[in-house]
Formats: sequence, C-alpha cells, structure tokens
Amino acid sequence: MFNRNFFLCVLTFSLIILVYTLFKSEYIHQGEIRNYYLKYYYLSLLIFLSSLISLILDKKIKIYVTIFFFSFLVTFYFFEFYLTNLEPIIKKKVRIYEKQTNQKYDLRTPREVLQDEFKKDKSSTMQVSPYLYLKVRDKDLFPLSGISLSNTITVNENGYYFIYKSDRYGFNIPDEEWEKDKIEFLMIGDSFVQGGAVNRPNDMASVLRELSNKHVINLGYGGNGPLIELATLKEYFPYNRKVKNILWFYYEGNDIYNLNQELKDPQLTLYLKDKNFSQNLSKKQDKIDEQNNSLMQKSFSKIEDKRIRENNKIFQFLKLFKTRTFMKELSKHLLKPKLPDEFKDIIYQAKDFAEKYDANFYFIYLPKYQRYSLKLNFNNYEEIKNTVQDMNINFIDIHEGVFLKQSNPLGLFPFQMYGHYNELGHKEVAEFIFKSIK
Repeated sequence: MFNRNFFLCVLTFSLIILVYTLFKSEYIHQGEIRNYYLKYYYLSLLIFLSSLISLILDKKIKIYVTIFFFSFLVTFYFFEFYLTNLEPIIKKKVRIYEKQTNQKYDLRTPREVLQDEFKKDKSSTMQVSPYLYLKVRDKDLFPLSGISLSNTITVNENGYYFIYKSDRYGFNIPDEEWEKDKIEFLMIGDSFVQGGAVNRPNDMASVLRELSNKHVINLGYGGNGPLIELATLKEYFPYNRKVKNILWFYYEGNDIYNLNQELKDPQLTLYLKDKNFSQNLSKKQDKIDEQNNSLMQKSFSKIEDKRIRENNKIFQFLKLFKTRTFMKELSKHLLKPKLPDEFKDIIYQAKDFAEKYDANFYFIYLPKYQRYSLKLNFNNYEEIKNTVQDMNINFIDIHEGVFLKQSNPLGLFPFQMYGHYNELGHKEVAEFIFKSIK
C-alpha cells in the first residue's frame, strides 16, 4: 500500500509541475521563452510516465524502483550540498584582487552601479545586446548596436565594472573615430571584441589603436554570433571611408550555438539570403535608442527578479540550482556542436564584402577558458580552421600563437578563472594580431 500511495503522490506531483510550467511558460511569459521551459515539460512528463508505469508493476519491482528513485535523488542532493559549500567564486576573486592591488573589489550590484553612475552622468544606462531581440516577436527593427552616446554599464569580472562611453551608434568606440578618412582596423565580433570586461585603454581595440597609431573601428557586441556579425558589417561599414583591414573574430565558446539561434530569426536571415538587404540602421539611431531603452527596462527588471530568487538559498537548494547549472555548463563544453551549412556562406559573404571594398580580410580564432582548464580540444577547432583556410582566408590562430606560448595560459583570464580575457590577455592577443598582419 505504501508503494502505491508513494507513486500516486509522485504522479500528482508531476501533474502539478506540468500545470505550473504551462502557466509560467504560456500565461506569464506568453510563450516568449518556451525553450527555457522545455526541460521542465520533459521532466514532468518523464516522472508522470514513470509513475504511471510503476503503478501497474508487481510489488517487488516497485520496491526496486522506489530504492533507485530515492538513491538517485539523494545522490543529487548530496552533490548540491557539496557545490553549495564550496568557497564562492566571488569570495576567491575578492581575496585575490585585494591582495594583488590593495584596492577594494567592487561588490555593488548592477542596479547600485547604475544609480551611482547616473548621479555623475545622466546618460548612464545598462548594456542592451542585439541577441536579446531574438526573443522579441513584435520588434519594428532588429537593432545591432546599443544605446548611443551613453555611459554604458556591463559586467564585473576583474574587480571593477566594464563601463564605456558609447559612440553615435552605441558601440564601444571613441566617437571621433567615425570622422577619420582612413581606418586601419575594423573589428567584428562578440563581447571579447566589445571589450571583454576590460576598460579602455586596455581592451584589444585600444591596444591596436596604440600599437598602430592609427584608427580602429570596433563593431563587437556581447552575445553576437556570425549572422549578427555579418549583418553588423553590412549595416555599419564606413562606406565613405577607406578601410584597410577587416578583422573577423570567432569565439569557440559559443559562436556556433549563437549562430543556430540566429538562423531561426526570419529578419536576420534576410542578410544571408539577400546580399543587398539592409534596415538602414545607421540612419535610425533615434528609433534604435527608443527600442533599446524599452527593452533595457524590461530585461533589467527580469535580471533583478532573478537575482532575488537566486538569493533564496533554500529555494535554490530544493531546485538543485547549482547541480543543474553545473550539468548544463559541462554538457555545453563537452559536446561538439554541428557546424551549420550556413556558416561557410556567412564567412564567404564577409570575405567577398571585404574584397569588394578593397580591404584585407582576417579570420581570428579565439579560444575559451575550458580548453586550458580541462586540457581538452574543443568545439570544431580543426573543422573551422580547415574550412577557413580552404577558402584562402588569412587565419590568425590565437590558441597556437598566444596561449600555447604561455607557461600558464590560465593567467590570461580573470584570476585564472572562467571569463573573458583579462588586461594581459587583451594585450597579448592584440600584439600577436598586430605582428601577424604587419
């Protein structure tokens, strides 16, 4: 009788999870983040079916199933307990940073930083990344940059917040760079190119600007994948200026994942299907700022709500939050994603675009932290390298040219922990690129 009641309770519990997930996904979020809730749908259905099958099994098998279920659950909660009691990463960073610099680690929340910065500069705002529009159905435009002429607040990985004054289009560029007749380097990429948690003049673009003593346009933005990058190149290329070198940065950590998401957006795919397609974004910055500000307010509220939920340690523990995060990250880094057929077409179009405007085109491969922390070869490295070289494109390998030459490659990451490259990392990468092109 105990076993039957147990499985009836589990069956009821699974139905509650299913109904609650349906309510959150379809009513609260109106289906906009359905992909996020898929795992909860699968979990509730799995538990439901398992419980239903168990009800019709004989008593002996039910006992075995019950023992297995409890053992499985206890193992996961023990692992959650272990992860919960590890020294928090932020505490390690604070200890290392304050010992190395004799300065205080900035422990303010993003909201506190925004409030403090706003007192000094009324233009202060939070970063709004283009990829956020992949989740927005009713967008008028698909912006490919941030809010213009604003004191833009991003992340804190190195003990201080990455904050920059955006240019007329919302990029991390000194605005006067757009007035120059000759551009030595035009950079396309994601957050590593945008600045990667490092302030000017220590980011890659600034270092290249100093090394060359020439002008650099940086069109990188956090969360960008190859399709957004192609669109950005077409929209913001300075057609009335001479550009000598186009630097296309590929980050092995998430570019393929990002591309797969971008290919689902019909507005973005027009840039791939039609070489002449344009939203004329450079002439619509007022509309972009308005749209970005609206999205920033919504996104910021969600981030704050999430922060509050994550501060509820009991709720986190019951949901196996740290275990699920660990498993998600592990699978992301160990599984090799399939390279979409469109990737080659995107790179070919970018190369063709560069040749059309008489610019040299370079493909720069950026490695990720786990390549050195786990000492494994990750994510399509050889496939990407061979594909690009077969297209007769200049390939600059930061993995071989920079990181493998370090006695401790992890020293180029914040506190030797996961993140973007630190100030030394930006400097080493920029110097290698400069030498490779020079």
